[in-house]
Amino acid sequence: MDFKKLAEKATSLSPIMEGKTKLSTEDIISQYPDGITLCSVDMVSYEKNGNPIDYPVFNFVENPDAFLAGGIVLKKIAESWVTEFNGDYNATSDALFKAGGVKVKLSNGRSKNGNSITNVEII
Repeated sequence: MDFKKLAEKATSLSPIMEGKTKLSTEDIISQYPDGITLCSVDMVSYEKNGNPIDYPVFNFVENPDAFLAGGIVLKKIAESWVTEFNGDYNATSDALFKAGGVKVKLSNGRSKNGNSITNVEII
């Protein structure tokens, strides 16, 4: 029995995250200035102060040992993709991978009301 693997699986919110290192948006921007190729997606859900919180997580081709947790723009992209697969993130990820992924370039920006936001350029 591999207790370490069982513990990692129990603390992971998505298979996309299992055994992988989370890279921050800033890490992605600095380490991959030409962008990354999103190749799998999942939506993580949890509750904070009684409010449901959802955010997307992605694997990307350029670093198979890492994952990216996305913000509002990437969440909109993930939701648009999964809608085409009747809410099935496994089917969405499989199709995304088979299609060769989608290349995106991330940058820091500000929303209309001045909040920090990650801009996503589809390449």
